[in-house]
Amino acid sequence: MAVYGDIPNPEIDIDEAVKSSTAKKFRDNPLAVTQGDPTALAAGEGVAIDFNGQTSIITDELDTDKILRPDGVGQAEWSASGLGMILVERIEVGANVTSVTFAGLNGNAHEVYKLIGRIRNNLVSSPIFDIRPNGSAASRATRRIIDGVLAVNTIDIQIIDTALPNSISEFECLIHAREVVQAQTLSRLFLGKSIEASNAGVLMRQVVDWGAQWLGVGNITSLVINSNIAGGIAQGSTFELFKFAQS
Repeated sequence: MAVYGDIPNPEIDIDEAVKSSTAKKFRDNPLAVTQGDPTALAAGEGVAIDFNGQTSIITDELDTDKILRPDGVGQAEWSASGLGMILVERIEVGANVTSVTFAGLNGNAHEVYKLIGRIRNNLVSSPIFDIRPNGSAASRATRRIIDGVLAVNTIDIQIIDTALPNSISEFECLIHAREVVQAQTLSRLFLGKSIEASNAGVLMRQVVDWGAQWLGVGNITSLVINSNIAGGIAQGSTFELFKFAQS
């Protein structure tokens, strides 16, 4: 059985070199807990480690969706606030579909999403792909620059315009999803970039920068990626949605 060893604050002082004896405790202590060493912390109890006499880390701060980071410049205090983004859901299309949906969202709580997609089109026709917050096709507007040239505004949140037959398109989109900030109601903004190429890789058709807004009322609880032609999102298409890790 592994033996639990106490780690006093001086051993992990911010300016202290890590010693082999301390490293062994970090290695053995988790085993001591799981193997039932009576001197070890019981499973689920707080982890009694102080950073330079600052803030202890407790169990609920070690949530798998949170990343520890320094709290303040030059401080040894640590918190469970998130850093970066974490995956909400990944969708891999197994058969041709007209739309895919990310459901169970909470834009007001998550605040910011990042949506990434790779859309394969194996139709002989040329579909248009767009994003629909809460499945709504209303209250949307997009301004697009195609290969450096300003295009006509559209009344949707358009990802790809008239995709070529047997083409593959890729897009990424940053979404400011919170509706009310400091008692001010704001339209939700979308900032994106898209590219389109033939699936054979011999033709790059267009590179598109676009910005959009959704003026709909209410929390964003779902995001739908839609094709205006049935089955336009072909087998092999993939989509990933991320949210801020601290939300």
